[in-house]
Amino acid sequence: MSVGVIYFLTFVTGLGYTMLVGLAGHFFGDHGVDVHMEAGMDLPISPLSPTVIATFLTGFGGGGLLANSYFQLSLGKGVLAALLTGILLSGGTFGMLTLLFRGTQAGSEFSFQDMAGKVVQVVTPIPENGT
Repeated sequence: MSVGVIYFLTFVTGLGYTMLVGLAGHFFGDHGVDVHMEAGMDLPISPLSPTVIATFLTGFGGGGLLANSYFQLSLGKGVLAALLTGILLSGGTFGMLTLLFRGTQAGSEFSFQDMAGKVVQVVTPIPENGT
């Protein structure tokens, strides 16, 4: 098996997985799942998530195909170019997902020390006895 076939297979695997998951999520993703989590639990984005791995495979295969077929680099330089392409693309994907989910998962909690002395507007009527 030639190195070009390996690059092609990794490219098709990464791209195929991405398309399959995207289509499956679009057509079959309307089923709700009830999940219980502890309050205050933090789930970080993993660099080994399926999305990042699929991006690495696609980038590795695509970069290797370009290095092997278009630029006609030697085997060592082609593998290095493929690895760098895969790492850069998957690292960029990981960075974008991290920024996206950190912004959407930001908390809205406050402390009473920060609120002391602030002017507020009460929108709910407070009963005369306070209860």
